[in-house]
Amino acid sequence: GAPGQPGEPGQDGQPGKDGVDGDSFFQAVTQDDDYVYLTLASGDETIAVPKHKPLSITFSETEDIRVLPSQTYTIQYTVTGATDKTLVKALAQDGFRAVVKSNGVSEGIIEITTPATILSSEVLVFVTDGEERTILRSINFVEGVINITNSAYTAPSIGGTVDVELSTNIDYTVEIPAEAQSWISIAPAARAAMRDETVSFVVQPNNSTELRHATISLKDKEGIADDETILITQNNAFYSFEVATAGSLPQLIDEERVPDIVQLKLTGHLNETDYDYFKTMPNLEMLDLSRIDDEYMPSMAFEESKISTVLLPSKLKSIPAYTFYYSSITSIDIPETVESIGDFAFLYSNLKGDLVIPSSTATIGELAFSGCAITSLTLNEGIQSIGMEAFY
Repeated sequence: GAPGQPGEPGQDGQPGKDGVDGDSFFQAVTQDDDYVYLTLASGDETIAVPKHKPLSITFSETEDIRVLPSQTYTIQYTVTGATDKTLVKALAQDGFRAVVKSNGVSEGIIEITTPATILSSEVLVFVTDGEERTILRSINFVEGVINITNSAYTAPSIGGTVDVELSTNIDYTVEIPAEAQSWISIAPAARAAMRDETVSFVVQPNNSTELRHATISLKDKEGIADDETILITQNNAFYSFEVATAGSLPQLIDEERVPDIVQLKLTGHLNETDYDYFKTMPNLEMLDLSRIDDEYMPSMAFEESKISTVLLPSKLKSIPAYTFYYSSITSIDIPETVESIGDFAFLYSNLKGDLVIPSSTATIGELAFSGCAITSLTLNEGIQSIGMEAFY
């Protein structure tokens, strides 16, 4: 058949109507902690849009946690952005055990049980929102320790400072026994985390004839580390020896004890070797020779000596020349047996105060007491000659 005729062209469409400027789709917008509420302009419907919250967890302990073996510790946690679907799990290793006990949606505790042997380890904590998000956090554990390099120290009789080197990761207190607090003290120092540090003890002089010692404790304030102890022994200052054979004093005294000798009392016999040995004692202050059986002593025996007090042998017949020349001697009791005092015997020494020359003394040498600060002088009838400028 023949083709059909073309249709009539259609009419142009009418232009659309413009909307009214400023009209809102929503009648009201409100919110609370969890949602934004959108009420449509018609007022017929409200749409609740959940707010996005970051999912995170925090713990009551934030730094490395110091623990003891075979103990249980409780760590509190708080979850931010939690919902009813949020789940917290813990994974332990290296012998540690971890149990999560929730207390509501957003908080709870993790109970950690430590193994018999502590290794530095971590517990992994997983938090999932029950849908597509999971976060991971770790809790680190280390053994609480106080490692002391050397736990025993010996202090000299003259006192001083004892430095104790240690490494620790805890805060501790130093406990000095009550009976030792009169001679040992400490100044506290600021402390950080795991650190090497030195604890210094101030030790007072020990002027007794006996050794003394104290056991000092380093105690952990939080009870997570074993206590450590430091033994400080202090040598005595007063020593007594019998020198049966003249010249044997150096063999009677342990060389390590020489700096400890502050006061020394001797019996027996001495010779020049023994007198020279006195000069090796850096802290000797008082020397008692009153029971030495010798009648004579060498010249220059205490020349420039730092000894402040010397008790002379009770049988001494002569104080030789230069005996206390330029010495630190402060006073002297001259025995009743001394017949002569040599030239320059006390020249420029620290001798001061009262001086009594016994009746047994016949001669006093030149410049014997020159330069001394003698304020009172007693001479007895036995004196026969006094040297030039003896008391200048």
